[in-house]
Amino acid sequence: MKKLNLLVLAILFSSTMLIVHPAKAQEEDFDTNVVSIEEEVTLEELDLTEKDVKSDDGFFGKLRNRLRLWNPSEEKRIQARERLANIKLWKAKKFMAQDDEEAKAKGIRALERYKKHQGKLSNKLEKFPERKKKKFKNLIERVENKRIRHLKVLGKVEEHYPQKKKKFIEDLREKNAQNIEKRFKNLPDLEKEKYLKHFKKKVNLNNVQMLERLDSVAPETFKKKIKEIKDDHALRLKKRIKNVKDIKEVEKFERKFKKKRPAFTEEIEKRKIRLKEVPKAIQVIN
Repeated sequence: MKKLNLLVLAILFSSTMLIVHPAKAQEEDFDTNVVSIEEEVTLEELDLTEKDVKSDDGFFGKLRNRLRLWNPSEEKRIQARERLANIKLWKAKKFMAQDDEEAKAKGIRALERYKKHQGKLSNKLEKFPERKKKKFKNLIERVENKRIRHLKVLGKVEEHYPQKKKKFIEDLREKNAQNIEKRFKNLPDLEKEKYLKHFKKKVNLNNVQMLERLDSVAPETFKKKIKEIKDDHALRLKKRIKNVKDIKEVEKFERKFKKKRPAFTEEIEKRKIRLKEVPKAIQVIN
């Protein structure tokens, strides 16, 4: 009887190992937190809340937002303009992601308003005399650093933008990139390194592409730093490709960047093969 009990225990232990081992292997393959290959900009990173965005929906909310542009304080007026630009950009992203034609029309209008507010903001800051640039140094830095995040959001908007109107969004993105490039070139060397740190925060190809542009105008002393950040992005992106759980996300990334980024092709192909091999039930569990 004792031998029989030991035999039963051995069989049960073996069966458990057979069941648990594949699941363990699967956990090593999949990081369940990785739902998209590129990291997206959040509402909070634009210094907004859902309440801020909703405030621009109704008549009285829009009126209050507009009245802020007439505040006696110049600093408050700049902040109000920046806030409106951020709201319009976020609304453009939200509307353009919908399949509804009416929603897309709202997205186009929101983007046009974003362009207007951002243009006025840029013109005002560029015309500041030196004394005002010193006075509003922190505010100017915040606005300029926000452009880096805008570039990623604009890229997201462009994914869903009507083909026949693509030039508008392409020109808008290019203008944004030019302003980032100009900002980097004009900064003192001590502040250039601080500015580059903003490109490390989010791993996405928009940042990589912008870093490549900055590299073409950067002093020799900064080229190594830019390369380090680009290499870090490449490693993090490859890791996310390796761990993302949804094959549709891999295929979407491939369509967007395969031609421009052949370095990711091998990782993409490996991940597609592995994901196709995994039973759908396991993908759902993960």
